[in-house]
Amino acid sequence: MEPAQIQLARTIPSLCLSGGTSYLSIYPECLALTFMSEWNSFTRDAFQLFQEARITHDVPIHDENELYTVGNKIGLFGRFVRNLCEPVMKALAPLPGMAAIRFADYEALCAPDSNIPDICWGLTDSLRTPDNVYLVGEFKTPWTVPDAFLNLRRPDLSHNLEPLIGQLVAQMRSRSLRFGFLSTYNSTVFVKRAAECSFLITLPIKHDATKPSLRQLFAGQNPDRPPPSTNQLESITSNSVIISTDRSPPTVVDCIRQLSDSSSMKSKATWLASINGTLVILKYWGLEYDELFDAETVVYDRLWTRRPAGLHNFANWILRGEILCSSILPSGYVLVLERREGVERAHIQAECLNAIHALRAVNVRIRDAGMYNVLYSRESGVLTLLDFESAQEIESNSVISTYYEMQSIFRSSFPLGRPSGG
Repeated sequence: MEPAQIQLARTIPSLCLSGGTSYLSIYPECLALTFMSEWNSFTRDAFQLFQEARITHDVPIHDENELYTVGNKIGLFGRFVRNLCEPVMKALAPLPGMAAIRFADYEALCAPDSNIPDICWGLTDSLRTPDNVYLVGEFKTPWTVPDAFLNLRRPDLSHNLEPLIGQLVAQMRSRSLRFGFLSTYNSTVFVKRAAECSFLITLPIKHDATKPSLRQLFAGQNPDRPPPSTNQLESITSNSVIISTDRSPPTVVDCIRQLSDSSSMKSKATWLASINGTLVILKYWGLEYDELFDAETVVYDRLWTRRPAGLHNFANWILRGEILCSSILPSGYVLVLERREGVERAHIQAECLNAIHALRAVNVRIRDAGMYNVLYSRESGVLTLLDFESAQEIESNSVISTYYEMQSIFRSSFPLGRPSGG
């Protein structure tokens, strides 16, 4: 036997790796980086809760020698359970009210449904219900997901978080959970749902972290789950727009300032807006302009489904839907996009060509392209292509030159560029 405090303070053993699967499974739903913020207080708060647990008992000695050689996700999951889950459960089980709190398969805590998480932390009870689940976790193999992919402070690579966190967030939303984690064993990030469209993400915590260790941080998770604060309808103002989407409940967007010509507000309008404090762009179409709304959303749907090269030249698509209630916008449709800093001006021709080639890859051309389609940030050097109401679908086997859009945008002579088919 040894003190549980000492066992939990130790790092989890390094993996023994050999070979490994060569592909990464990508979940189709993404969470835009716009809605991720750094969870700065997690380590301090979780470690404080761990210290307040007053763990003073002894537990069986845990063999920290790692002999099993991992080459796939199933093996990785087994090592995580052995080296982290079991020591944490043994340390917490003697505490008041903790005997039935376990890491477990989702099906052990409640009836199975779609999109099953890899692991859960919750109450093992004779009556299996979704209320038994406190947090969910997902695993990715460290040879397909480098540590840098999990780091919000790496702007050159953090876009890889969008599909990774998207899968976890979908599981949290469908079960009304506030907490989850994503782990490659070598590194783990914890996620908190602060609001419907606002998520706090920790920086990657290494498997060999100390003071606190990864075991201590998991032991500091509070199993008494408060109701998730997701009812945005409690904070509606005169500037709010309530939007019906494929999510439940409806999403509330607060309009801040109109960016488009106010004379056209009843038919079309563009607003600077916010969702739970995150700035976004809201585009509005009146009911009679449903075809323009459909045309633009189809383009974004194709881009973010097929994810062609040059995708970075387009704003992240956050949501679309129909207005349920608003005091400043008539009935109609809205598209909510990531807000990017910048002013409308020409980018270098190579970047604009890159974006148009991406449109060709999803069988789209812009019929009336112009400078209004281009947003350029001098600070970041990123060009964004916007406004696809007049987008035209082209046959997949057709070859339509990028010259037409380029000439319309720049109104000057330039290299024709390579022909682009679908």
